[in-house]
Amino acid sequence: MGVKDDEVVKVVPKKAGKPLATLLVGKTSNVRLEGDPRVWSTTNLKRWSLVKDVKLWRDRQIMDFPVDQVDTVAVAYPGGNNAFPRRLASLAEMISRGMPLRVVALDANGGYDTHENQATTLQTNLGLLSASLAAFQADLEARGVADRVLVHVWSEFGRRPQANGSGTDHGAGGASFVMGTQAKGTMVGEFPGLATLDAQSNLRHTVDFRGVYKGLTEQWLGVDADGIVPGASAYTAPQLVR
Repeated sequence: MGVKDDEVVKVVPKKAGKPLATLLVGKTSNVRLEGDPRVWSTTNLKRWSLVKDVKLWRDRQIMDFPVDQVDTVAVAYPGGNNAFPRRLASLAEMISRGMPLRVVALDANGGYDTHENQATTLQTNLGLLSASLAAFQADLEARGVADRVLVHVWSEFGRRPQANGSGTDHGAGGASFVMGTQAKGTMVGEFPGLATLDAQSNLRHTVDFRGVYKGLTEQWLGVDADGIVPGASAYTAPQLVR
């Protein structure tokens, strides 16, 4: 933007000529938005709260405000060095900006191959996963786009019921859940119990993942699952969406 000290920058809606608000840049190079008690540095305007869907009027010219400098909602995501919460925060911003996203896949924070120290590892990793997803959902709701987003969280593989020292070996029967304001919000399937395992001493699955994919494809994306999920017609899709 090249905003200078003492320069007045007016914000105008895209379809109106009347100023919506005025930014006053003082000698300390801080920006104060009239009616907003917060003060922002001129070098960090991406947290200016009223920049969404507006353009800047300066020197009698209308200039687009760079999308990558905008963050309209201040929702706290988990800190630290893990990239997963930062990716979710970026995704929430892209969705609110109207990017033509239909399906997005993200790797969550890893470290679930728990052959040892399983109790401690799972507590740490699942804690970060839960906090990150909770922040993402709160972010979507704060931006008013939550009804457009459905999150499906699934595990690549499960663990064996029998302990192996302080951990467990690779197994079947992984977990999966759907999150969002449009999620059905009911239990699908049931816990198979530990008394009867399958032939490989794994947990028995009570819902086929292909049925889950069929349900998401048809109920959320509105697309016939045939041709996408192999043999889709042979599987029953649980009701996952309201």
